[in-house]
Amino acid sequence: MVSIRTQLLSLAAGLALGCAPRTQAYDVKLITQACGGDRSPVEGVSYAQLRVTGDGMEPLTVTGGYGDGSLSLPEVPAGKNRRIEARAYQGDPATGGQMVSLGRSTLFDIPEIIPAGKGQPVSVTVFLRRVNAFSRLSSASNPDTCTGLKTARAGHGATLLPDGRVYVSGGFSVQGSRRSALSSAEIFYPSSGEFSQAEELAFVSPNGVAYPTPRAFHVATLLNSGNGQVLITGGETYTDSGNPAPITFGLLYDPPYNDYGVIRMKVERSRHQAARDETGRVVLVGGVDKSNAPIASMEYYQAGLYETKDVVDATGAALTLKRVGHSMAPVQGGKFLAVAGGSDGATLQDAVRFLAFDGERFGFAESTSPQLRDPRRGGVLAPFRGGEELLLLGGFNAVSESSFTPVVTTELLKTGQAFQVSDGPALPSARGHLCAAPLGDGRVLTVGGYLMDAVTGARSDSSAELVSPKADGTAEAVALPPMNQGRHFATCTLMQDGSVLVLGGVNAVGATQTALDEAWVFTPAPLE
Repeated sequence: MVSIRTQLLSLAAGLALGCAPRTQAYDVKLITQACGGDRSPVEGVSYAQLRVTGDGMEPLTVTGGYGDGSLSLPEVPAGKNRRIEARAYQGDPATGGQMVSLGRSTLFDIPEIIPAGKGQPVSVTVFLRRVNAFSRLSSASNPDTCTGLKTARAGHGATLLPDGRVYVSGGFSVQGSRRSALSSAEIFYPSSGEFSQAEELAFVSPNGVAYPTPRAFHVATLLNSGNGQVLITGGETYTDSGNPAPITFGLLYDPPYNDYGVIRMKVERSRHQAARDETGRVVLVGGVDKSNAPIASMEYYQAGLYETKDVVDATGAALTLKRVGHSMAPVQGGKFLAVAGGSDGATLQDAVRFLAFDGERFGFAESTSPQLRDPRRGGVLAPFRGGEELLLLGGFNAVSESSFTPVVTTELLKTGQAFQVSDGPALPSARGHLCAAPLGDGRVLTVGGYLMDAVTGARSDSSAELVSPKADGTAEAVALPPMNQGRHFATCTLMQDGSVLVLGGVNAVGATQTALDEAWVFTPAPLE
């Protein structure tokens, strides 16, 4: 028996050269190159810091001069969910040096003992990226070459799986001004920086024939089934004339088998919202039907079933909430599911509703619905301040999509002893259809959107902000350097290492639209 506790790993060569250093027990590759003309993550770096974290251990940290060959990784104890982190500074961090770049490995386990002759090196990759900036993805095998989606797409789903991968489903492509729904799916591997093709969205008939089911503007929700299943509900395809056609069934993606099951839904719906509560139930709210009319009925899915059920009240009557263009998110760990904004097809709705499951059925939790200060359509709702609050960002101030003014305001939804709505910080750029990702430290990243420009008319926006909580209960929004081009209907997914994966979207300037295959990572600087 050989204990892995006694083996040390030197990262001096990796820090100096950006290549894989020699190891005894496992191989670590530190990627210090940038691709696509991005600024190098080691430009201006004079100090480096290595950290090891994991379950049941205090963080281990060593700091030294960058590139002088003196820095070694501290001993990595056996245990679960180990992570290697590299930080790069301009100046000594002990005397106020500024962090320039940060990289974290995916999680890995180190066994207590390894039988003699049986131990295999564990490959660990760390991509060093500049903090508070957007970096193009690159491949660990070829760091100078950028990677991206295999298929350009917008209006797609991007779901973080329990093992750290990101499952990307459906969406639409654009030819001229015409949209085509996609049945393709792919998976992002953060350890390699690459995408692989997943099984396309389809169902298999009893006679063994596979039928593709392309869809855009569906909702892909991770279930708590334990094996990473993803529930895909509704969405839309497009007719020969270009009109949207909502879908009346869902799919259940099973990552271990890379396959799908069919979920029967009560009604066809697209552009709806869905969220999972603390019991594991996924509730579907609103959207439009085949007549493009807003849907009032709600339905929910429970793991282990292959159909949805109607949401009913205590009398057995349908519980209704007619909404389209609304936002939905869990709060307090899923104790409540908040629905905010949107319209009923005729007027913008200012009432914020909170759904809760009482052990037998869903109902509205609040006796008096709090009101939005600025009713809006096309905003986004994101968990804020550790999930105890929600932040409603952007949107449009009109029911119709043909005439609108973007909303610059944000609003805070609080769910303490009472449900309250208060003003949040104004965004530097007014827009709707932006994407937002809650960071693990209570902040929210916003990216892109759609706005009305005085010169070009309607167009996609390239703005990005960090919205941060303040000690007095308010918040502030700080503009970040913009992305390389505007985008809306993109996805922003918080990954296990704390960075945000930004995928696809559509770039629109007037009537000209282009679906994007770009993949970017935003790396926030740690607050500590």
